Amino acid sequence: LMVATETPPWSSDAELTAMFEDSQGGVWVSTTRQGIKRWTPRGALSLSPSHPVVNSLFEDNEGNLWAATAGGGLDCFRPARCSLVAPDPDWVADVGCSVCEDTAGDLWVANRRGVHKIHGTTVESLDPAKGWPKGAVPACADAAGNVWLAVGARICIAKAGADAPLWLEPKKPANIRAIYTSRSGDMWIGRESGPLERYRNFAREAFGSEKGFPETHISSIGEDFAGHMWFGGGNGDIFELEDNHFTKFDAF
Repeated sequence: LMVATETPPWSSDAELTAMFEDSQGGVWVSTTRQGIKRWTPRGALSLSPSHPVVNSLFEDNEGNLWAATAGGGLDCFRPARCSLVAPDPDWVADVGCSVCEDTAGDLWVANRRGVHKIHGTTVESLDPAKGWPKGAVPACADAAGNVWLAVGARICIAKAGADAPLWLEPKKPANIRAIYTSRSGDMWIGRESGPLERYRNFAREAFGSEKGFPETHISSIGEDFAGHMWFGGGNGDIFELEDNHFTKFDAF
């Protein structure tokens, strides 16, 4: 994550709902009150999504920015233009959703109406009768081609090539607010309360107060070029994890 002397372009009372570093080194942050911001030491860029609350941000392999909103559909920001993809009321309109891209290049969209897979221009709605959930937000793909979906406090995993999902039951009944896969292949889970969770080859490890993490509300997770993990809290605080040590940065 880049360090700049200027104050970041969001206020201390805004909840950071998503953040990531793009392929050009810019840091994207979405907040509950101030839209989407791209922050670099040279300045800031603001974008206005179709809904004031953005659940997740994602950059695809073509450099497009995808924003999964909490009621305005799925936004795609391309250079000099923005388009709303698939505003079909049968599956996406006016409900919160999350989006990610798997290793095959397919997009996965999850919301209260189900799980949907976009391959090219074709949208496939996965059958709830086979165990596919409704209300899965957020979503994140791992390096093995699996897609992880959060359903309240539970984790649903769409394993690559499988017809039905795998479910992981929670150790703590706190709702999941963020899922992130690191470049090393670890899957990180942030909840409304309790310890952070890291899954490595589906084995769970918890990071709580005994490991230096205050077990606070986590709403966004990111990774910088050095492999350090960053966690955004609901009160604007940010935590860095480096060499298994947490550092807290107070709200600006």
